[in-house]
Amino acid sequence: MKKLLTIMLAIAIVAMYTFGSIGTVFADGGGTSSSGITVNKTAGWVDPDTSTADVTLTIDNPKDIVIPKRTAKIVLVLDRSGSMDEQSHGIKKIDKLKQTLNGTSETDKGFIENALAIENADVQLAVVSYSYSARNDLGFTNDKDSLKSTVNSLSAGGGTNTQAGIHLAQQLLDQVTADYEFIIVLSDGVPTYSYRGTSAITADTGFNYDSNEWTSRITSFNYGWGKGTGNAYLFNNNYDHYESNSESYSIDDYSYVGETYSTSKEYGNGYYYYDDGQYYPLSSDRYGNLYIYWGFGYYQFIENGATIYSRQYVSTSSITNNGFGTVGEAYLAKEKGTTIFSIGYALGESNNDTQEEKRVAPLVMKSIASSDDKSFAADGSNLDSIFSAIRSDINDSTQGAGAYVTDVMGSSTETGEHYQFVADSLKVTYQADTNSVPVEMANAATYDPVTHTINWNVENTLLKKGLYKLTYKIHFDDYANMKGTNTEELSTVLSNNSAALHYKTSNGTWDNKDFPMPTLPVTQYTVHYLYSDDGKNYTEDTSKAMSHVAIVGCTDIAANSANGIITDGAVTGYNCAKVEYGTDKDNDNFNKQLKITNNKADNVINVYYNTNVISIPVKKVWNYPTTNYNAADQPESVTFTVYKG
Repeated sequence: MKKLLTIMLAIAIVAMYTFGSIGTVFADGGGTSSSGITVNKTAGWVDPDTSTADVTLTIDNPKDIVIPKRTAKIVLVLDRSGSMDEQSHGIKKIDKLKQTLNGTSETDKGFIENALAIENADVQLAVVSYSYSARNDLGFTNDKDSLKSTVNSLSAGGGTNTQAGIHLAQQLLDQVTADYEFIIVLSDGVPTYSYRGTSAITADTGFNYDSNEWTSRITSFNYGWGKGTGNAYLFNNNYDHYESNSESYSIDDYSYVGETYSTSKEYGNGYYYYDDGQYYPLSSDRYGNLYIYWGFGYYQFIENGATIYSRQYVSTSSITNNGFGTVGEAYLAKEKGTTIFSIGYALGESNNDTQEEKRVAPLVMKSIASSDDKSFAADGSNLDSIFSAIRSDINDSTQGAGAYVTDVMGSSTETGEHYQFVADSLKVTYQADTNSVPVEMANAATYDPVTHTINWNVENTLLKKGLYKLTYKIHFDDYANMKGTNTEELSTVLSNNSAALHYKTSNGTWDNKDFPMPTLPVTQYTVHYLYSDDGKNYTEDTSKAMSHVAIVGCTDIAANSANGIITDGAVTGYNCAKVEYGTDKDNDNFNKQLKITNNKADNVINVYYNTNVISIPVKKVWNYPTTNYNAADQPESVTFTVYKG
């Protein structure tokens, strides 16, 4: 008998004592969804000696269901500043970009066509380009000819306002809905324009933000106030009373403390009203009543019981370069769930860049990206392969089955830690009806050993009428730990964790069906410990009797250190003399191993211990001269302990 799943034992015990037996549970209270799909999951022992079980998941679909494709929106944010007209590896950067996006032949179709061809996904692209400002060159479409024509029309000139491109791209995404939203930002240098920030906080490292380079993060902007000269990354620091577009500036950060407004109390100035993400300053009339002045002679008094805020100074952020606005804008887009890829194109190749600009350019592009693995360094030689890698990443996210199952093993807190998936045991079949022969669907399911999850791609765009079945094998670990008083009445253990079917309904929304969590039957055997001082007469220490969980049909339970059968009864001064298995002394296995049956009374192991200690009293007479002997200081006798062997 091998090992069982300790963590599942705990769950099963709680469920047993709380609810009785564990039954089939579905997310919506039944096994059938609104579309009539029925899901089920069962488990059964197939080899008790190795504690191996078969697990079966079935999806019974009464009718064909057309599943809408997953949707993806991709915005290409392309640099068309003057430096894009320079060469990298023998070709103008903007010309190489056009070739990479549009392709050069029937075999080299380019990024646009390859992205639109992602299997089982509805992909649309938009094009935003930027220099000193950004423009929407083409809205979302899957018309490859329009996209290619738009890219071909780009020409280089002006400075680099990467922030404007990101901001416009996110505005386009805010106007649509999609399962997946992406921005691909390409730039060949540092930003030389940005927008003026209006609020800032101390930066952290969330969303790949480099808080060492930009210790503050701008959280809001005045998009009508541009900063920068178009030819430098850094602002200068010489403004006095009037802040020009080329000068550094500061943003004070405040915290706001709310309180309930009362019309019976007089207030002074210094209070704020919060609405739609913004704090508005309040004024006080001569009676101490607070109001907002909206302009054009319109006043709005604060109602009794409304929340007003006092403001407390926290810190000051010094904004010294265009990087603050650029990476801050990317952070805001990523907060909304957008995945951003960044491509630093031939960074540092331009002779016009300062050493500081060459140093900081890769940092800007890395902080724009959602993660380090989505930030790329490109030149004229590898731009194609980088866009190909981005396409593969998007493909992995958006393509796949319109109907799929995730089956997570282990427990919710220790997934997979106490079990083993039997390699090469996955099998998927489809049976159109009861008269048809099941057809195997090769490679439809895979096991991820890192997440301990089985991923089953059921179907793509059509979930056919019929029965889909997934089977695999598992066996359990930590069997030695499943013992003690809490296991004495245990009759079942959970086979593994939850599984769910995910699929898109006809209206494009995702529906989920939870499979039941099946249980496996178990029983117990009891180990009794008996001790003898003469090797003939044995007395049981009933306090040491130990219940162990077992599987009916297991034939090879034997006392060893792993299951603790010997060590649990060990007592100093006694050695294990013999072990008896079961109650039938005429059985050939009586002195070899235990076979588990349905009768718990027969599932017994008796472990016998004999003493290994002999106590021999020895008397010693102390001979000392009369003058030196003190009887009170010397023992009259000494007892020596002698061990056998």
